[in-house]
Amino acid sequence: MKYLVTRVLAILWIATLSIPAAWASKTEDSSDKGWSFSVSPYVWATGLKGTVATLPPLPSVDAKASFGDIIKHVDLGVIGVAELRKGRLGIISDIVWIKISMDSSDPPPSSPFTRTSDLDTQTFMGTLAGAYRLVEKQQSWIDLVLGVRGWHVNTDFGVGPGVLASGSKIDHKEGWVDVIGGLRTRFDLGKGFYATAMTLAGGGSSESVVDVIGNIGYAFTNKISAVAGYRYVKVNYQKSGFEWDVEYKGPILGGTYKF
Repeated sequence: MKYLVTRVLAILWIATLSIPAAWASKTEDSSDKGWSFSVSPYVWATGLKGTVATLPPLPSVDAKASFGDIIKHVDLGVIGVAELRKGRLGIISDIVWIKISMDSSDPPPSSPFTRTSDLDTQTFMGTLAGAYRLVEKQQSWIDLVLGVRGWHVNTDFGVGPGVLASGSKIDHKEGWVDVIGGLRTRFDLGKGFYATAMTLAGGGSSESVVDVIGNIGYAFTNKISAVAGYRYVKVNYQKSGFEWDVEYKGPILGGTYKF
């Protein structure tokens, strides 16, 4: 946990140093602005890579599904982000659902299972966080973000044939909650274009969680915009024989509507 806290503080410190010096002279006061609400649906063409284990006596398995595998099997992640804001304060809800099917790699030679057939996972990530606007100038800003993230993993693991199993399938469900925090930012690039980024890290039930997003967007109007970018999520959770040490990464495409 001490290492985790150090990592979070380091991310916040580095991100703070990246604030342009010009912003230090003058920022807009957002305290008198009214309520606003925005929704941002996304599609995430994510891959999965890592080490997973379900119930004993099954061993840990190295599993991998590339971006090409995701397209082939038509397993995608759907993201929905909503934000309620008034002045410098905001509440963010980030819902992610990912379904991935893959072939796992060969298990260790000492395993009683000579072969593994497939690994199907459905992962739900739900984040509820508060955001405080540290800096704002025109269409550019930096927010401090702090909240909680809940996980739910449903794993269908096919094994066999082997010494102890023959074509069997195990279904296991696991859920946990982590604390997560960091920074997010928006920079106006001019002529309707802008860039956004978010870096979060945390833990609690998990040993560590990292979430990094980078986007390039275009605002068609003050209310409607579209974005394209990339998202990377890494989580390491282990408990009572269950292990979920995986990373999700891939391009995202979506849009935002502001009410």
